Amino acid sequence: METSPQTDRRRLNTAPVDVLPLLAELGRIMAIGRHKGVTHERIGCVDTVVIADGRARLQGEAHEGALELAEIASVTADFTAAMGDKAMPRLEFEDSDGEPILSIVALDGRQAFDRAFGGLPAEPVAAVAATPRPERRELADDDPGFCLLDALRQAGGTVELLLERKGFTQSWRGAIEKVSSGMGFANVMTESFHLHLRGGSVAGWRWQADAARLVALDTQDRPIGLFVRGADATLAALAERGRAL
Repeated sequence: METSPQTDRRRLNTAPVDVLPLLAELGRIMAIGRHKGVTHERIGCVDTVVIADGRARLQGEAHEGALELAEIASVTADFTAAMGDKAMPRLEFEDSDGEPILSIVALDGRQAFDRAFGGLPAEPVAAVAATPRPERRELADDDPGFCLLDALRQAGGTVELLLERKGFTQSWRGAIEKVSSGMGFANVMTESFHLHLRGGSVAGWRWQADAARLVALDTQDRPIGLFVRGADATLAALAERGRAL
């Protein structure tokens, strides 16, 4: 894949099923799923990508994600981002509308990216217009998303924070040690996981008994794609408390 300063974005002319296994050669990555105010990020090396039953499963100590191959319409390499002087190439696995289902950031920089993907055929694509960001509001003291995450922190124990959106799921399990607020988001951050939950995106929680999990709901009682598993009695009690917030 040849690139130049004038070609910052290139579409890979290679089937996703052939691109995805190469993630294991990329070194440290950030796998990012976004949906309705939820940003769910896993950070670390991918040990292997297993292709089976129409899915690509990212596996490793820091990764537990599954991508539906049928939902991927295109794969784009984006070279526009940097952190200081260090390039941060990104792969976007996009749906038929050109929206990212899964974003992969090469944290080890351009050389690692080129080693993994440099031999793949690609063609330039036009720059995309920046998507307007939702208005950032200060996080309310009684924000249901922040309050639930902080209650989980206080309760202690292992929880699972799961993102489910069309075409992609990603999970993290561990103990929440800190919940911070900043830039209008409630944040849970560990060495291998970041959750950024936009203030106001969660209006309430519902206990889903048949799946033994909490479901985050928007203002119209619709799931936003964030789910929580843990001690059933604790989660059910927190859901009841959340209705009273």
